[in-house]
Amino acid sequence: MTSKADLGFKALAALSAATLLYLLFFVFWHTPMAQEEAGGIAQKIFYIHLPAAYGLYMSGLVCFVGSAAYLLKPTDVRNGIAQAGAECAVIFGLVMLTTGPLWAKKAWGVYWVWDPRLTTTLLTEM
Repeated sequence: MTSKADLGFKALAALSAATLLYLLFFVFWHTPMAQEEAGGIAQKIFYIHLPAAYGLYMSGLVCFVGSAAYLLKPTDVRNGIAQAGAECAVIFGLVMLTTGPLWAKKAWGVYWVWDPRLTTTLLTEM
């Protein structure tokens, strides 16, 4: 027997998956192509890369707040919030570190430069 919470979770997961598929379809088939000087099709990677970066930073903030709250008064809920923030940060970070080099190769001719900010983000994800 499934509970209301399980049904709600499954409905939310299905809605999220459908929305993601629609947005990917919209980005690659309906948005206009940028001029070749602006990156052409590679410019469309930013529709994925930038929201993933914002998601990474917001998830890190949620993890920080949950961790700080847990240090003040340890509860399972606060630990769960910190853990969920950390798990989401890893997913968003992997998306960001995958899409960024794809765009960089088109824009600058190299996939990766050992910039301190990029290297620190990579090491944080490991």
